Amino acid sequence: MKAAPNTKNVLLDPAEVRAQVARMTASDVFANSPQLSAFLVFIVEAVVRGKGDRLKGYTIGVEVLRRDINFDPQLDPIVRVEATRLRRAIERYYAGPGAHDEIVIDLPRGGYAPRISRRTEHESIEPAADAPEDEIKLAPGNGLPTLRVAPFMVAGTPGSLAIDGDALGGKLCDALALFDMINVVGASPAGGRYDYRLDGTLEYRDLGISLRFRLVDKSDETVIWSRAFERGPGESAAEIERSVILTLASTIAQRFGIIWSHDRARLFAGNGLDPRYRALIEACETVRSFDAETYASARATLERLIVLDPGFAAGFSYLSIIYACDYVHGFGECPDDNAALDRALRTARRGVELKPQSALSYHVLFVVLFFRGETEAACAAAERAIALNPYDVQMLSDYGGRLIFAGHVDAGMDILRSSALFGAILPSWTHFYLFLGHYLRDELAEARFHAGQMTNERHITGQIARALMAHREGNADEARRAIATILALQPQWKNNTRHEIGKLITDKQLADRLSRDLAGAGLRDAED
Repeated sequence: MKAAPNTKNVLLDPAEVRAQVARMTASDVFANSPQLSAFLVFIVEAVVRGKGDRLKGYTIGVEVLRRDINFDPQLDPIVRVEATRLRRAIERYYAGPGAHDEIVIDLPRGGYAPRISRRTEHESIEPAADAPEDEIKLAPGNGLPTLRVAPFMVAGTPGSLAIDGDALGGKLCDALALFDMINVVGASPAGGRYDYRLDGTLEYRDLGISLRFRLVDKSDETVIWSRAFERGPGESAAEIERSVILTLASTIAQRFGIIWSHDRARLFAGNGLDPRYRALIEACETVRSFDAETYASARATLERLIVLDPGFAAGFSYLSIIYACDYVHGFGECPDDNAALDRALRTARRGVELKPQSALSYHVLFVVLFFRGETEAACAAAERAIALNPYDVQMLSDYGGRLIFAGHVDAGMDILRSSALFGAILPSWTHFYLFLGHYLRDELAEARFHAGQMTNERHITGQIARALMAHREGNADEARRAIATILALQPQWKNNTRHEIGKLITDKQLADRLSRDLAGAGLRDAED
């Protein structure tokens, strides 16, 4: 908000200013928001008493927003978030009930000290034209795509094997709803508003049952994926249902699944998506890019969106992942490793606070806790995430991989065998988990295979895998090439290899071993 150019900043009677604040907080704009009212009263009173210089993020966080004395406004954005909400509330007040008020209070961007002035005759207050937050318009809702599970068609006569189509549809809805990146409806919502539709047919045959499913893009009614299951009388209905639900849920609704990939293609084709959903897709692409500029862009976008939508739980969770990756790869602006991880932890916890039933939020929390070396707490968060969504096999495989990093190689590999190999196509980080587990157990043929699956030249863990394998197999040229690529991507590895590998591998003995192996491959600290 900005005042008209001829507004004069003059010394006003404190009683008049307090009366103006009372009018504002009693209006419909503020009546249902006691926290914004308290924020406004606090900052105005500080200026009236000549203590405007005390209006810092920490002071407001502790004295108005009731954060504890350990509150750090650099790590927790709550004060900035609430300041943006207050700024908008003030704008709405002066655009409505306060349009003709004589005293004008506004909150300039860049600080927390309000500007208090007397309106001159014929002066009006207009919304600021230079407000960067207003460039992004957020529609109601969470911005995620909606999937409708249509009633299943049933053909034929069931024999000894019978599956209730309605019951299967309901169970499938429940399973799909556990994933955070889609909205799920079991019946056509009001106005028929949905983005994708899952159709299913159950056909009974003499020797069993055929279940066929197809995923339809509602925008043009094209079939973008289909799958058939042929089941015989040797299986129980419960076994068939669980197998079908696990396959459909993990294939359709996971990150990098069918819907996600289809919308990713839409994004790259320039088709519009909600800014929040677009930011989540771009953040996932960023994690796979290993490009500092891309990280900076994704970070800035998410930081802006959580201000515009303070309830954007997935935004906080993905921002935490970006912060954690900043720490691991040295992309962030914070030179202190502990401070970078503190920021990631605060943001992850905010995601959990906003959506405590979200498997994604606990997944991110357990990843950050593993990076911090807090293995016991990380395992507890991982088990909570798995309990919230037992159908997310990517999350389960990530848990197995992190256990390997923490030194629990056999336990981690057991989990990977039961989860990561469920799908034919694995993300690069899962290949690294499997590479490392096999490498540490001297299963070199398997380790070589997974090292070869990481084809992205910018994927530093892929280069680490190739350097280690080349060293074990005596291929000095390949080892040198991989080491040169690592140093080109992240030069800090030359100065302290053990420190950098320790960011990924939190078990000290494993990190020491891998550091020695990398030194043997040619990656030695500059001072050595």
